[in-house]
Amino acid sequence: MTKTVLNKFLSYELFSISNVDIQVKDIAVLLLFLLTLKILSKLLNRIVFKYSKRDKGSTISVYKLISYFLWVIGVSFYLNVIGFDVTFLVASSAALLVGIGIGLQQTFNDLISGIILLFEGSIKIGDIVVVDGEFKKIRNIGLRTSTAESFDNSILIIPNSKIVTEKVINYDSGVHPVRFNVKIDIAYGSDTNKVKNLLIEIAKTEELVLDIPEPFVMFDNIGESAYNFRLCIFVQYPLDGFFVQSNIRFKIIEEFKKHNISIPFPQRDINLNKQSIKEFLSDDN
Repeated sequence: MTKTVLNKFLSYELFSISNVDIQVKDIAVLLLFLLTLKILSKLLNRIVFKYSKRDKGSTISVYKLISYFLWVIGVSFYLNVIGFDVTFLVASSAALLVGIGIGLQQTFNDLISGIILLFEGSIKIGDIVVVDGEFKKIRNIGLRTSTAESFDNSILIIPNSKIVTEKVINYDSGVHPVRFNVKIDIAYGSDTNKVKNLLIEIAKTEELVLDIPEPFVMFDNIGESAYNFRLCIFVQYPLDGFFVQSNIRFKIIEEFKKHNISIPFPQRDINLNKQSIKEFLSDDN
């Protein structure tokens, strides 16, 4: 009796889609199926992170790609089991899909870009990148958008297509040394060799400045009102560069005062002859 009631309950038709009757047992199987996929996804996560020889960011990308593939295959398999012809369903909805595709063109662009980022691995979680002229730390790479953290602790959501199609500088999160520049102008007549040696000495006082590659000074240009110098330093992690630059600027001001080296203001020379003054005064009257 109980078995009969249970069978009737499980066979109870809830609704119908595309001539496929959806019964209570189909919903129950769906829940069990989703639970199984969830468990498999967690097991996959453990296996990938345990045996992967890649860095953490690349490992996460590999896991996400396999996980997405698993869900797509799983859902397609379930639809076929309950009687849905997935091929027929897609074909019969071709016109609708075209309309949706036009309306969601940018979204699809972001999705494809997300797959490219995850598969290619050119940008990984934890990398320091420059987007729109600002440094960001990649926190997450999703299928449509990626999440980055600014140095002011704000969270920026970046469409994946922006990362793929636009110029993005990747500092690779400390894998390679990063060069920072401190620009400084000095007054005409200053001892340039003394300035060069002094700048290098200042750079070497900073613990975070690498000895190899060693800091160096570039004499960029003889400007309109100053000699233009550039102190080039190398640090291991991009975030350190900002603090080091600030410390070096403080020390430059202090050391230049001690050695009587002037940092000039912009200057302009204006030459007036007597004729020009007479014409100006006559026009004014």
